[in-house]
Amino acid sequence: MNAQLNLFDERTRGVPAGRCAARMIAILVKRGGGWLKRADFAEYGLTDRQCRAGREAAHGRIICGQCGFKLTRNASGEEVAECLAFLASSIRAFQEDYRLVSRRAHRQLHNAGGDAHGNR
Repeated sequence: MNAQLNLFDERTRGVPAGRCAARMIAILVKRGGGWLKRADFAEYGLTDRQCRAGREAAHGRIICGQCGFKLTRNASGEEVAECLAFLASSIRAFQEDYRLVSRRAHRQLHNAGGDAHGNR
């Protein structure tokens, strides 16, 4: 029998991202709205993965940067600009990775008998 991973089962996925976002926002408000690192959120039981998912699910209410996470409403214009620059840089890096993987996969699929490196 083949076991399947159910991505909709909370026992498999862990805490839903929306709940992580709400928890992160509450913690940031409680701690004064300044910058908090992932280690600070770990004190409240949030993992690194949950922090990433929570920030993404916060719909722009939480920014990220070198200093950690902060509520957008408490951030300066410079801090928001730094977050946006970081996100744009990440997008460019993912696009380049996509381009390279796509190119290599295309070569592999069109070279009968080729390996993952495009070699025969």
